[in-house]
Order: sequence, then C-alpha cells, then structure tokens
Amino acid sequence: MEEITIAKRAHNPYEGVKNSTLEMWDQLKNTTDAQEVVFDDIPDEALIHQMKIHQEKRLDYQSQSYAVDEVNESIANCNLSPKRNAFLDGNAIEKENAMNNSVPLESKTNSANQTRVRHRPHDVDRKEQGNHWRTLPDIPIFQELSSASVDLPKNDVFGGYNNFEHYLSVHYKLLREDAISPLRESVLRYKKDPTCTSSPSFAVYDHVRIIGQIIATSSVVTKLSFSVRAQKRISWATSRRLISGSIVLLSQDNFEHFRVGTVCARPLSGLRKYPHEVDVFFHDFNLELDSRKEFVMIEATSGYWEAYKHVLSNLQKLSGHRFPMKDYFVSCKQNSEVARYVQHDPLMRINSILGSSQPPIDILEPFPSYDDYLLDKSQLKAYQSMLTQKLAIIQGPPGTGKTFVALKAIQTLLENSNPNVLPILVACQTNHAVDQILLQLLREGAEVVRLGGRTRVPEIQDVSVYEKLKSMRNTFHASYKEIKRKKSRLMKQMLNIMSNFSNEYLKFTYLHSEGIITTAQLQSFIQNSAWVNVVSDSDDSTEEEQIECWLGETKLDLVTPKQTVYDYEEELQIEAEQLEELEQEAKENLTFEDDELRGVFADFRRKYDFFEGVELHKEELKGFLTIENVWDIPEFSRGMVYKHWLQLAYENAESRLRHLHKIYSKLDKERINLSNKRVGALLRNANVVGMTTTGLNKYRNILESIRPKICFIEEAANILEGPIIPAVFPSLEQLILIGDHKQLRPSCSTFALARSPFNLSVSIFERLVENEMVCDMLSIQRRMHPKIRQLVDSVYFGLSDHPIARCRPAIPGMGQLRRFFFTHTNVEDTDGFSSKCNQFEAEMLVQFASYLILHGVNPLQITCLTFYVAQKKEIENLISIHLPDKKENIRVATVDGYQGEENDVILLSLVRNHDQRSVGFLDSSYRVCVALSRARQGLYVFGNAEMVANANPLWWDVINTLTQDEELPGLGDYLPLEPKIENDEVYIYELNDLIELNMKLKNMNAD
Repeated sequence: MEEITIAKRAHNPYEGVKNSTLEMWDQLKNTTDAQEVVFDDIPDEALIHQMKIHQEKRLDYQSQSYAVDEVNESIANCNLSPKRNAFLDGNAIEKENAMNNSVPLESKTNSANQTRVRHRPHDVDRKEQGNHWRTLPDIPIFQELSSASVDLPKNDVFGGYNNFEHYLSVHYKLLREDAISPLRESVLRYKKDPTCTSSPSFAVYDHVRIIGQIIATSSVVTKLSFSVRAQKRISWATSRRLISGSIVLLSQDNFEHFRVGTVCARPLSGLRKYPHEVDVFFHDFNLELDSRKEFVMIEATSGYWEAYKHVLSNLQKLSGHRFPMKDYFVSCKQNSEVARYVQHDPLMRINSILGSSQPPIDILEPFPSYDDYLLDKSQLKAYQSMLTQKLAIIQGPPGTGKTFVALKAIQTLLENSNPNVLPILVACQTNHAVDQILLQLLREGAEVVRLGGRTRVPEIQDVSVYEKLKSMRNTFHASYKEIKRKKSRLMKQMLNIMSNFSNEYLKFTYLHSEGIITTAQLQSFIQNSAWVNVVSDSDDSTEEEQIECWLGETKLDLVTPKQTVYDYEEELQIEAEQLEELEQEAKENLTFEDDELRGVFADFRRKYDFFEGVELHKEELKGFLTIENVWDIPEFSRGMVYKHWLQLAYENAESRLRHLHKIYSKLDKERINLSNKRVGALLRNANVVGMTTTGLNKYRNILESIRPKICFIEEAANILEGPIIPAVFPSLEQLILIGDHKQLRPSCSTFALARSPFNLSVSIFERLVENEMVCDMLSIQRRMHPKIRQLVDSVYFGLSDHPIARCRPAIPGMGQLRRFFFTHTNVEDTDGFSSKCNQFEAEMLVQFASYLILHGVNPLQITCLTFYVAQKKEIENLISIHLPDKKENIRVATVDGYQGEENDVILLSLVRNHDQRSVGFLDSSYRVCVALSRARQGLYVFGNAEMVANANPLWWDVINTLTQDEELPGLGDYLPLEPKIENDEVYIYELNDLIELNMKLKNMNAD
C-alpha cells in the first residue's frame, strides 16, 4: 500500500469529520437516504467490504502520513459526485481544516475495475503549478474523460493565495473538475457496465444515428435520431435530458473512443417523434454522412457545461497586471481603499435617498443629519460604502432591503451624471433578478440595456440588445454583406457534396467521379443493366433501381428500434422556468423558428444496410474490387464490396466538408466580431447594462471593450467564485458584492468539491467575510413578524424589526398564533430515487391550506414549502384533488427554488421521519435559514421536532424558542385552531379531525 508522507503537519485532518463513508453507510443502510447524502448507487455487500478496507486505511496520525485509499469505482464515484452540497455552517468551516487539509482527488481505474482516491498535500513549487492549464480547450478532452486520474489543488478559504497565478489556477482546475467529473463518471460507469440504464446522474441512449446535417447561420449542426434506454415515457418539455448547452458523448466501442458534442437545439416536435431527434454540434468539425452507423450516446444530467465553459475560457485569459482587485481577492488585504473616481471628486448629490432636494455633500464624510432619509441607519452605512469603497461587501439578511439600497446607490450615481463611470454594470445569478432591477431603474428614467437572455417582461424586451440594434445604424453593413456572400457560397458547396448522399444508394457515376471505381467498372454496370428494364417492365429504370438489382439479396432492412415504455420518468424532471433559465444563454447566438433550428437541412435517412455475414480475407476483397465487370462480382460479396466503396466515398466527402466547415465557422466568428463591435457601441451609450453572471462571462470581451468602471453583483453569496473573478475588468474602479452568506451556498455538480479542502461551494462573498474584510450588514428587517424573526436570531445576531413588520395582521382562523411546529412520527417514504416524501404531512398541509382558505385567506397568500422534490409533487397532486380550483394560485416550491421570495403564509413540510439520525437537507443551516425566513405573517411547520432538534444546532435553537414562548403555544402534537364555527380553541390531532372540520366549514359557507 502506497503512502505519501506529509512533513510538519500539526493537526489531525480527520479531526472534526463526523463520520467515515462506512460509518455513514452503516447509519443509513436501513433507509433510502444513502443516495441523498453521499451515494449515487446503494452499495452491495462486496462494495461494503471494500469500504471496510477503506476505513482500515485511514490516517496513521502519529506517523503523519496519508494512506492511499482504494475503493470500488462505484463508491469512489459516489464520493466524488453526489448531487447535494455538503453541510458547512459557520462553525463547520474550521480554519485549520480548510487551510491544512489537502485532499486532491485521484480516481484511477485498474484492471480490477477499482478506483483509487488519493489524498495528497498541495505543493506550490511543483511543476504542475505552471500555466499549462491556460492552454486547455474549451471542451473536455479525451484524456480528461477517459483517464479518471485527477490531481487537484486544495483551496484554502482562510488566508490569501501565494500569487495571482496560483489563485487563478486553483479556481480554474476546481471549476473544470466540477464541470467534467459528472461526464467522466458517466464514461467510467458505462465502461464498467455497458448494460447500465439511466440514473438521476446520467442518461444512456441507444440506436443513435446521424440522419442529417443542418447548415445553420452560425455553424453546421448534426441531427441525431435515438431511443431512450431507460424505457420510460419522457415528458420532454420539463426534462433535464438533452437541454441546449449540454455535452453528449457518442461511441461505437464502449467508449474506448468517442466524439464530444454540444446539444444546440431540442425541438419538442423532434423529441416527440420515435425515434427521437435532437440537434448536436460536434467540436471536431467532422460532418459524418453515413446514417447506417449506430452509436451509443451518454450524457451527464447532473452537470451543465454551458454554465462553465465561458468562465473557464475567461479565467485562462486573465492577467495579474490587469486585475485591479488582486490585493483583495488574492492577498485578502483589508478593503478600506476608496474608489479612484471618488478620490478625484467626492462631492455627490444624494437626493435619491431624501424626501427633499439638497446640495451636494462630501460622500466620504459622515452624512448630514437630515430628517427625511428614506434609508435606516444600517442601510445608510451600506449605501455610503457602495458609493465610496473600491470593494464594498454588503450583507442583506432576509427582508432588510439589500436590493432597494443597491437601486438607490445606482440612482445616486446616475443622478450625479458622471460620464466617466458610465455605463454601470449590474449582474445577478438569475434572469428574473436582473429583469426586476432593470425594471425599477427603467421606471426611474434610467437608460438601461439588457444584455443576453430572453426576457418575458415586455418593458425589458424593448431595451434588450436585440431590439436596440434594430434601430441602430449598421456601420458594418458592407462587411456583413461580404461575409454573408462568402457563407452562402460555402453553403452551396457543402450542399452540393451532401446532395450526392441524400438518396438511398450512392450512384456508380459518383463513385467513378471520385476515382473509387474504374471507367471499365462503370461501363460494365451501365451496359449490363439493360435487362433490369425488362425485369422491372420499364423502358427507363433509374440508376438507383439498377443498383438495388445489382445488390440483390445482400441488402437488408435497417433495424428500427421498437418503442417500449413502462411508466413516466420522474427523476430527471425540472421546473419549466428552471429549464428556460438554463437554456436562455445557450440558445442566444442561434436562430430558431417555432422551436426548430433555422437552416438548410440535408437528409441522410436510409432504409437499408448491406449483408456482411461472410468474412472476406483482405486479399479476397482486393481481388473482387479489381474485377472490371461488376456483374461478375459474386452476389454474396457485393454488399461488402459496395460498402467498401461507400466508405471511401464518405471519407473523401467528409474530408472536404470538414475543410469547408472550418472556413464557414471562421467566417461566422468574423460576423460575431462585427456584431460585438455594434453591441459595444450600443452599450457605451447606456447608463446601466444588466445581465446574468453567465451572460457577463459569455459577453466579457464586449464588456471589456466599453471599459466599465463600476460593477454591482447581486446574489453574490449564491454564486461560485469562478464566475465572479472575470467581472474584475482591467478598467474596474469599484466592485460591489451584495448577498447573504448565511443563506443558500452556491451549488456544485461534484459533492466532494463542495467540502474542505476544496471548498468550491464557498463563494467569494463568504470567503472575504470569513477573512475579516469589512462587511456592512443591514440590520432592520421589514418582512417577518417579530415572532417569526425570532426563529433566526441565532443566525443573525442584532437583527431587529421595522414597525412595518410588527404591524403584520394576524392569520384568520389562527387567532394570534403566528408560528407553530406540528410534530408527529408518521414515517417518511421515498419516490424510488433519491428524493423523499411524507404522505401524512402532505395531506395535513393541503387540508390546513384548505382550512385557511375557508377562513378567507387568499390562496395567493399561501406557499407550501418543502425540502424535497418528491414531496413538492405529492403536495401538488393533492391540491389538484382537494383544491382543484385553487391549484393555479397556491404556490408549491422547494426551499432551494424559493430563495429571495416571500409570502404572507408559509406551510413548511420537513418530510424526514425515521428511526435513524440522518435528516438529509434539514441538516443544512443555510437551507433551514431560508425556509424559516420566507413568511411575513404566519409560519407553520410540519415534521418530527425531536428528530431535527437532535440533528442540528439551529433546529435546537428553533425548538427552544418555540417551547419557551410563555404567551402562545409554539410546538405540539396537535394544531391549535380558532375556527369561526367554534367559540373556543380547537385542537386537531389527526388528519381526519381536520378533514371533518373543513367539511363543517364548507357546509356553513354553502348555507
């Protein structure tokens, strides 16, 4: 067993780690929770045996060395890529562990199909710290996807980096691994078991054929037909499968070799056919013409390449000499420096935060004591930082108005009309957030432009780059026209080549023109085909009919797969809004018409293949190929001879097409460069440019050309550090990060990378705050009634209530009860995959919602919230059954999908209820904080109070707060209600009691 000695290590790297993988499995083996926490697949006994070996090889702390852990590939894969973020609250990110633990990943498959996970300290002087990573292509390469050998640097979130190159390389390598790991695992899993079907993390497709090429505006795209191996009926409109921007791999030899492609379009009209159809761009520029070839295709459904590729490309291009935030991002220097433009002229008017007009003030000095500020004291302090600090970090707990303050700061900058700092960039994680900010600024009279994305908001659509360019004079018209002319000529050349392959059979005349058959062979075919006319009773048979006759019995029907489906697929479903959000940026440069990719389609579909049942010796085949009279070739071998000729024809044509495709692509890049110059000219005249962080990275070259000075990044604590680094443009003088690191962390595709020592899920916002950078926290919340706010006091020390929050009206039918935890022991269930549900809780939630509606609560005021997708679906189904006329108005959401939103009444289903210690998502302080802080007037929780209290300190604090309330009950195995048909309080213990009460209320309302 290999050992790697680590010198001068002063702590135990396993200190603070609650459980080994084996211990965790032992705790969870009687539940289905193993998938959710760590495992992609539930281990069998052999794998558990391997895990025991793994446990025995743990650190020998006295000798200060790591042992190489050898586990089965399945287990290693599960360790590398579960689909959940690790739980790390403020206490769990221990500085020593994060800075000293070094766990580069290495998975290495040997002949026994084992995977090795090597834990090795990072040596900054090693040769690998060179800049070779800067030359990697913008798609995964064969070695990355097939080797399964990964050596990664640790990422110390406490303290600075060695230098700028070290900083960039760490984040590039970790981010690239996060993008590639799901794909690699898909390849390894398939190679280990070629009969495997789809899972929640990857999908397999059979009978994949190239049925044509689409010559689109920007590139040539391949249309594929395929069948789904899972044999399930797919709801394609809301499926994560094959979304635009996803990477797919095609292979004919169990992925010993494969092609890499990106899904360009997934028109529902094609996906609903059988075989299904999808449009894919292959990065090798090869345009295959042979539709008789059959491939297997796999994709990783847990990652999304489009979200990474532009970031990775930008990181490769950055230079420390042109990175103005290097002192902060790299060295963690205190952020006390004033922005350069403010140093030159600190006088500003601040009328946007006043109820009256006042003269300019020195923004660097304490603010005057005006009586009509629109901001509270903490907001005012944050506002001043936004306007003055070179790097401003603003923490906005729930309901404190962080976006409002940011809007006021932007309005102030616009009010002072300093052209040297315009346009201001505003970036958010989601399109919805960008649109809402731009909408507010637009209504205040700002000149805004929306970059990227396809918005549904009409006002924002009008200020999108696409619409603005329509009314802008095109100074590059002549250049565009010339590029279009050249591309049109190339398109005709490619279509001319492809047209020869559009029929069932490739003509002998074409084979002769290509030098594949001799003149004598062509003449013999023509001269001896006269009898075909007699057989077919035709005076003029076509060459295709003659070829078909020549082939005789050696042609075979191509096998068309039969569609076999047993039930609907649920595990890969996604919200329609989330799917649209993901695909928006990926489809930005393509032209669509009714969801179809617009372009000229060359169809290569075939009906027949050729018999190859008899194995010919090489010399024997060579002899047949030289026979001058093709009718003298033995009939049994004609299919093989013809197929050989076809292969030569394909190779010749594909070689020419590849050359033309490259030129076509190069011309399109010239078109894009011209378009980018037009967009740049447009943006220079704007006051504010808004985009997502994905859009910022995609269009970074354009943005850099307009030399931005100020950039606001909203939701910064919910974005990986990598996508934010390119927002530091060489011209940038001020960066404002706005977020809340106590709520949801950024998500990673690879579970292991989220945790120490890689810490990829630690945002730049959180990292800077943990390194004691100056951070202004907004401290007065306006959302939650004080009774609800008290539940998050242990998360936000010093958070107080605005009078608006204290005046929230009571909930009808609940008296003065604003919060309550209904505790029960009804056992959870699973949806058959990794998600959990609890039928009892779902029923109680829906009946309780019905009770509230019967007391006059508007359904729009109610949100049913849960931590699990399966429970969300269960609640939605029950609402459709019991409240069919209200199903469009009652919002049902997962906690992860509800950050940043709020409602008057939140009904929270915790789901988890079993005799084990694990509580899954409920163990994440970040998720719990989000769940408890969405309600304005009433929060009612359903779950097992004892179980969650013992699992997480935050839940313990919540339960204590509820039980120590001397005025009103906060927890019980009953629901304390005050129905309008009763004079006294009613206690509901059972579901049937609540159903019966609702029936009485309905009857009373009917009367």
